[in-house]
Amino acid sequence: MVKKRAAKRHFGVHGYFTKQAWNVVHEYINFSQAGDVVLDPFGGSGVTAVEAMMLDRQAIHLDLNPMSTFLIDALTSPVDLIDLQCSFERIKTAYLERT
Repeated sequence: MVKKRAAKRHFGVHGYFTKQAWNVVHEYINFSQAGDVVLDPFGGSGVTAVEAMMLDRQAIHLDLNPMSTFLIDALTSPVDLIDLQCSFERIKTAYLERT
């Protein structure tokens, strides 16, 4: 059974037209072992790649649609927490100065 919005993964971040339910994909990936490689040659919204990484697998995401590769790059790019904190403080300061 598909659990709609049962957990706030990346399901719901975007409206990509081939988005699959994360929990169904999660169950299939559980048939592999931690450290295994999970290949999705029709990656679409990236649910398989994200779930694979969340389950400690390596993920290969392929898709011909540039929007698909853009989404998965955006969802899986590492974040520099120091840069994020600095950006937040800069925005907060600018906001407080205007209110």
